[in-house]
Order: sequence, then structure tokens, then C-alpha cells
Amino acid sequence: MKIKVSVIFAIFYCSCTQNNKQVQNTKPTHVILDTLEEKLKINSAPNILSNDTTIVFSIDGLSSEGSEVKAHYIDGRISDAKWDIFGETGQSIILYSFLKNGTVKAFEKNYTYKTDLTEVKSEKDMHLKNSLQYVLDTSGKLLSKINNKDFVDVFTDFKKTVPFRLSYGSVK
Repeated sequence: MKIKVSVIFAIFYCSCTQNNKQVQNTKPTHVILDTLEEKLKINSAPNILSNDTTIVFSIDGLSSEGSEVKAHYIDGRISDAKWDIFGETGQSIILYSFLKNGTVKAFEKNYTYKTDLTEVKSEKDMHLKNSLQYVLDTSGKLLSKINNKDFVDVFTDFKKTVPFRLSYGSVK
């Protein structure tokens, strides 16, 4: 396994250091690198190793069934986060995209379960109740109008648990 990883890294490193020259790779290696590049939107291997971090946080007290945030950091700053909030009768999925200008774009989907919670196996067992898009600043102030009486602002709970910036050696 170490040999495969070393070979893939070496091929990828060489392809990044060539001056506009095509490096012929075997087809499977090329597919793996293309997929990795698409998912992470990276240009070189050092970015993967030193500047890209994903951390999973549990936010307690918000829902009886729990909630989990997967936060993605680039260069120590939060880039985006996916928050799954599980409830007894449904669930919410909130995607936050943190922009460099200090604003946060939020995409929220709220689902109700078609059956008992213990019987939910896939998305087929859920019904989309509503879908929202809004913009806020990093303090949590809404910058766009939301015309939905069911909207519940949970960004304050998010901020209490998920740091917007990582410091070397510890999370603050």
C-alpha cells in the first residue's frame, strides 16, 4: 500500500513540476488524480498535504436525535460546512459556504419522515418540506430576507461549537 501511495504521489508531483509537458500516466492513475483534483479543487500535491483539513463536530442540545457538522478548512480558515440535524419527525441539512468578503451563503433543506424514525432507511422515506437560501455575515446577522414562517435561526449554535479559524497545534 505504501508503494502504491508513493508511486501515485511521485507521478502526481512530477506532473505538477513539468513545464507544460504532458506526462503519460497509466489510465487508472490518471483517473484517480482527475477525481481527486475535481473533488478537492487543487492544483498541486502540497496543498492536499498541508492546507486542507476536514473536522467533524457534534453539536449537542439542539435536537433530541443529535446533529453533526463536517467543516472543511483551507489554510486554517473555514471554507464550507455541511450540518445534518436529526429530529424525531424529520431532519435538516444546512450547507454553509464561507466567502472571503465575510459573508456566508446558506442552503437549507428540511425534510419530514414519511414513516416512523426507526423505519427510515433512505431519502425515499423522507419528504422535502422546504428549501431555503439566504445570506448572513459571520456574526449571524441575516443579510437577505427569508419568507418562511418555519425558519429557525441556528447559526448561533453553529458558531458556539465550530471555529472559523484553526490555530496551529490547537483548535480555538
